Amino acid sequence: KKTFKLLMVLRTLVILTLVLNVLQRNYEAAALCILSLILFLMPSFFEKQLKIEIPPLFEGIIYCFIFAAEILGEKRRAMRKHGGMAPAPAMAAAVEQEEQSALRAGETTAMQQGAEQEADA
Repeated sequence: KKTFKLLMVLRTLVILTLVLNVLQRNYEAAALCILSLILFLMPSFFEKQLKIEIPPLFEGIIYCFIFAAEILGEKRRAMRKHGGMAPAPAMAAAVEQEEQSALRAGETTAMQQGAEQEADA
């Protein structure tokens, strides 16, 4: 069954992430991994309790959504926290320098023009 294989791959990835987070003493992320493992049990739990059949494709979508929301969302938050997805410092410095030189020259920046237009409205 393809859904079962998908679930096993996602569970393995979550367990590996859990082990890494515990070794790095990142207990908040480890708790999210445990939550994800519990959420992976929900579709089969609902099938048994409500005596319904969830289509395999929909079940696979549920598993992928849980993985994306919990695990990948946590990885993205961690990358932002540690600067992995922040704008390049050189680019930010160049934009700031350009705005400073425009202010010294008496020109209005795009942000100031936008604020002036909002004030006029």
